[in-house]
Amino acid sequence: MIIEDFLYGKYEFKQPVMIDLINSKTVQRLKQISQYGVPEKYYDRKSFSRFDHDVGVAILLDKYGASLSEVVAGVLHDISHTAFSHVVDAAMNNEKESFQDEVLHEFILSKEISSILSNYSYNAEDFLDLSKYPLLEKELPELCADRLDYSLRQLAWEGKDDLVKKILGDLIVFENSFCFKTRETAELFAASFSDLNENHWVSEFNRSRYYLLGKAISLCLDKKIISKKDLFSTDLEVLAKIEASSDPEVKAIIKLLEDKVVVKNNLKKKQRIVDPSFVDSGKLVKLSRVD
Repeated sequence: MIIEDFLYGKYEFKQPVMIDLINSKTVQRLKQISQYGVPEKYYDRKSFSRFDHDVGVAILLDKYGASLSEVVAGVLHDISHTAFSHVVDAAMNNEKESFQDEVLHEFILSKEISSILSNYSYNAEDFLDLSKYPLLEKELPELCADRLDYSLRQLAWEGKDDLVKKILGDLIVFENSFCFKTRETAELFAASFSDLNENHWVSEFNRSRYYLLGKAISLCLDKKIISKKDLFSTDLEVLAKIEASSDPEVKAIIKLLEDKVVVKNNLKKKQRIVDPSFVDSGKLVKLSRVD
């Protein structure tokens, strides 16, 4: 299977289990889920899909020599994302932005995914705890494939190709951890990640978008305009039901979204800061521990 990826270029998966998983309805659904959560017409920039990121994580893991089990975990790690991604956390007052993690087991144990895994002698339950895969997932502020892909993917999406090329060119795996060959690149990535956090992920405009769309989703759930089951379809399917509503409260929020109004709110968004490591004299050194 050839993947045409705008971050890593053309990449081929030869492993049958990966081909079957990527072609599954569960993973293909992610093509209709925005990575940023908010539909482009209500946002200030174009988005890429959860599918792009999900498969991108698997590519990154495969390129850097992760075990096939960890590569499989990579393509499964985001399959439980709802329509509008983390906006649903705002609708449910989930400050940890972890709703998709709380329901991940349902997707991995589903008939489709568990059957594919079983066909290749994998036990679906082995993929319920992603912390078992240290290249894939680590707690902030550590580097991991998930964190690297969504940040570098956004930088590439914004046309910062030279920056991305430099960072990827210096990225290595050492002692089963992603890190950089040099302190200079570790500093460059940390600064780039911090800029994305401040000027996009937790910006005033972004918080306002999440707050408003989250409020619209919450109202629509309360008023039975949409159901929780609907959230596990796609952005466009759920948005069509929300926008078709004649409810005055919902219509008022949609108008604010259309006009891209920034409203005051107390929404707390997850802060994302990284402390990358680099190799110095054969040892792994955290950036925060150097002068």
